[in-house]
Amino acid sequence: MKTLVVDGEPTLLQLWDTAGQERFRSIAKSYFRRADGVLLLYDVTCEKSFLNVREWVDMIEVLGDATAAIL
Repeated sequence: MKTLVVDGEPTLLQLWDTAGQERFRSIAKSYFRRADGVLLLYDVTCEKSFLNVREWVDMIEVLGDATAAIL
């Protein structure tokens, strides 16, 4: 966690690395509900990693509000 000043306002930045593991899916859901943005990464050497991004995007779109951004 780190607090950054963005446009003169303090903003809390939290990075969570779940490595796409199923056991973290329920925990991640609670964070997505409150997030203003989500950064999804995948392993370019692993096709399965890339294909799993679609599932995460779908879940984020369902849980997040209209103002959240997927980066």
